[in-house]
Amino acid sequence: MERHRAAREAELACDPAFAEKVRATFLVDGRLVAIPARLKKQRVVLEHLAGLFDPDRSYHELEVNAVLGAVHDDVATLRRLLVTEKQLERENGIYRRVVA
Repeated sequence: MERHRAAREAELACDPAFAEKVRATFLVDGRLVAIPARLKKQRVVLEHLAGLFDPDRSYHELEVNAVLGAVHDDVATLRRLLVTEKQLERENGIYRRVVA
């Protein structure tokens, strides 16, 4: 199981040129034009979005919605994806940025 997870993570790893191309495609004038369907591209976008949050601060859900709403209308999906992909953690309605 652990070997499968490591192989999957290696498959999803991307080089800086790929990440820049994804950001240029999906982020236009600071707005997310679409949520990528492919996980590899989605992770690039989610890492960018996670960077909008201060790692030394806690956020209430309404604050998270405000930050995400500035870049895309579907804040619920983005919030869920950020938590699922471990870019943000949520406990009792409070969100914090995960720093590796």
